[in-house]
Amino acid sequence: PSYNDKPNLFIVGAKKAGTTSAHFYLDQHPLIHMSSRKETYYFLDNDEALHGCDIGFHITSEEAYLDLFDTTYPIRGESTPLYLKSKAACRNIHDFNPEAKILILLREPTALLHSLHQQLVNRHREPIRSFKEALDAEKDRLGTTSPPSRYKLSYSSYVHFSDHIEMYRERFGTNQVKTILLQDLAQNPQQTYQDILTFLNLPPHHPEFRTYNQRRTITYPALH
Repeated sequence: PSYNDKPNLFIVGAKKAGTTSAHFYLDQHPLIHMSSRKETYYFLDNDEALHGCDIGFHITSEEAYLDLFDTTYPIRGESTPLYLKSKAACRNIHDFNPEAKILILLREPTALLHSLHQQLVNRHREPIRSFKEALDAEKDRLGTTSPPSRYKLSYSSYVHFSDHIEMYRERFGTNQVKTILLQDLAQNPQQTYQDILTFLNLPPHHPEFRTYNQRRTITYPALH
């Protein structure tokens, strides 16, 4: 497909920063089609995808990836928060469509890491239930050759926001990259939503705003 037929909007992160809400808010716009499945992991390298998502969730073929989108919409997007810190994803998205727009949602780092740690504990991927002890264990985990520790439990790697933003700006140009704060999306959703539409050169719209991915207390076994 030509660039005009390919997905052209990527919500690349950060994790636990409102990407699910943004995905479904944007999908309500009559000129936007967000992928039928959030978090495709398609543009990650193999190790990142293998240890960053559940088994069977990683889309690997371009045909299967493109099947997630309706090409009759002028804006076609997807949301995979692990892309933000991935050099491979940044490069691969640009190779795929250098004209794409990049949307980055950010959150206060400590709150983000607390939320991420709780999610991993609930999903039985983090054996250390104490947030402080989990952060303190990072140095030892980074020294291991075990990819799950390196990719899933390197908490600090999720909040190097300035480096992540600069990586995407250097690759795509500042005009194609927009950052949004979760606080703004939560406190003033309509104005923040309109700011995103302006970035995308789209007319105003009034979606239904509601909270997605609220903290859950139900836990379930890890899939691998």
